[in-house]
Amino acid sequence: MSSYFPMVSMLHDRRFFRFGRMKLLELCLAITWRIRSEIMFHNTLYRLERNQKVSLACLATLFLVLCVVWSITDAMKASFNMEPIVVFFGGISTLLAVWWPFSPGYRDKRLKGRIVADFTCNNGRFSIGNGELTFELKFSRAGVDSLHFYNDHVESVALIPGAGAFENVADCTSANFTSRVVNLAEGQIACVKNKLGHYALVQLLSVRDTKRGDDRNEFSFRYLINPKQATNFT
Repeated sequence: MSSYFPMVSMLHDRRFFRFGRMKLLELCLAITWRIRSEIMFHNTLYRLERNQKVSLACLATLFLVLCVVWSITDAMKASFNMEPIVVFFGGISTLLAVWWPFSPGYRDKRLKGRIVADFTCNNGRFSIGNGELTFELKFSRAGVDSLHFYNDHVESVALIPGAGAFENVADCTSANFTSRVVNLAEGQIACVKNKLGHYALVQLLSVRDTKRGDDRNEFSFRYLINPKQATNFT
């Protein structure tokens, strides 16, 4: 069998394990660093739930700790074999980084936050807030560095010209809420009114579009919900 499966004979050779432990440890650390990079810079995880990012961060941290423990026990020539445990957690971390068994979420219940999402998924819809303070936002592809922002699932939307920051919006009711859709460009702020009369501000931070040469469809925005049914955000 070993002639047909040379890897099997290698695995049965204890010298292979002694020689390959440091290489395997280096590989473990490289995988962990890659997972950390993906989480921090949203290269592939921007569609995924916050719970997934937390889970992967915890697994990666545990993986690093086990690698350190493995190195110590190996240096002390301890009889306890850490290798299967380290390889198991490394495999789980890598598997969950590329495949997650749960559906991605398009909802954030906080009153304020920053969101990174794919505007081509979930029909461009994203929900912010909770209860009476829920806002169902809808976006779609528009021009360069901009998105269409609709009032389909809220009462109305409007651009706040020249605001620049949420703190500069003293009275958002002075904006023009007559259009079904507004063209929201990077850096611009829009005001949203839900069907229960509450207001929120949304600022588009960045847009990536595969049809315009980017490597993925992605947008990021930040938002602030006024919990007092007020129109002043200063």
